[in-house]
Amino acid sequence: DFESARENYERALAIYRAIGDRHWTSYVAPRLARAYLQLDAMDSALAILEEGANAARAVEGKPNLVDILWLYGNLLAEKEESERALAYYDELDALAPNIPAVLHRRANLLYDAKEFARAQADYEHALALDPNDAWAHNGIGNVREALDDYEGAAAAYTQAIGAKSDEPAFYRNRARALIVLNRLAEAQVDCEEASRLDPDFPKTYGRWGDLHLARGEWSAAETRYRAALEKEDSRDWRFGLAVALWGQGRDDVG
Repeated sequence: DFESARENYERALAIYRAIGDRHWTSYVAPRLARAYLQLDAMDSALAILEEGANAARAVEGKPNLVDILWLYGNLLAEKEESERALAYYDELDALAPNIPAVLHRRANLLYDAKEFARAQADYEHALALDPNDAWAHNGIGNVREALDDYEGAAAAYTQAIGAKSDEPAFYRNRARALIVLNRLAEAQVDCEEASRLDPDFPKTYGRWGDLHLARGEWSAAETRYRAALEKEDSRDWRFGLAVALWGQGRDDVG
C-alpha cells in the first residue's frame, strides 16, 4: 500500500525536520521518494531526494547518501537531464568508487554526449573490476565504432560475445562493424545467430537489411527493412529502404 507508506514516511519526516535530525531525514528521504514514484509523483520524489542529499552531506560520514545519489541520478537520466545526472554520478563515484553499475550508467550518458574518451575510461574501469563484464566490452565496441575504429569495435564485440554468448545485441553490433569492413560472410554468421536468439526483434531485421544492402540484394533488403519498420520506426531503416527501392528502380517508399 504505497499511499499508506507515503503518509507514514511524510509523518516521520515532519518529525525529523522539526527536531533538526539530518541523519534520519536522509534515511527517510529515499524511502519516501520510492513511495512517490509508485504513485507517479516524480517531481515530489526529486524534491525529497534533493532535501535528503543536502541533509546527508551535512552529517559526518554522509549516511544514506550513496542510496540517494544513485536513485537521484537514475531519475534524472530517465528525464533526459543528462548533465545533472552526470553530476550526481560523479559525486557518487567519488564517494563510493568501484561500483560497476555506476560506471556503466555514467559511461552510457557520456557516450550519448559524445564524450567518448571519458566513456571508454569508465568501461575500462568496469573491466578492471571484472574482465568478464560483457556489457563493458560492448560499450567499448560502441565507442570504437563511433570513432570509426571498426576493427577495434569488432574485436570488442567479440570479447562481449565471449563473456555472454546468448546476448543477441552483441551479434547484431558485431555484424554492423563487419559490414562496414566488408567482411560480409562473417556478418551473415552473426545475423544468423542474432536471428536464432531473437528472431522477431526489429533490430535483427534491420541488421539483415544492412547486410543485404551491402551485397546489392535490393529485394531482400527491402523485405527486411519493411519487417523492421512494421515494429519500430527508424530513420536509418527508412534510408536503407529508400536505397533498396532505388536499387530496384523504384521510389515507392510506402
